[in-house]
Amino acid sequence: MTLEPTESYSKEELDEYIAILEEIAREAYEESETVRNAPHRSTIGKIPDHSYFEDPKRWTITWRAYRRKYRGYFEPREAAE
Repeated sequence: MTLEPTESYSKEELDEYIAILEEIAREAYEESETVRNAPHRSTIGKIPDHSYFEDPKRWTITWRAYRRKYRGYFEPREAAE
């Protein structure tokens, strides 16, 4: 859960959030490897190879940049006569 400034939370929700943060802080001091290797129960894991992100020619930040990068690449080509 992330606190959003535009939302209202009940006292119970805030207490639960604080308890979670306290547990994470405890784990950071007592079981640092647990926190260092997080997330554990997430559908998204860590990416083992970061080389893809280090080469700007291989990635695009926005849809507009993507379209500019591949302009004409995906359009149908005229048949050769």
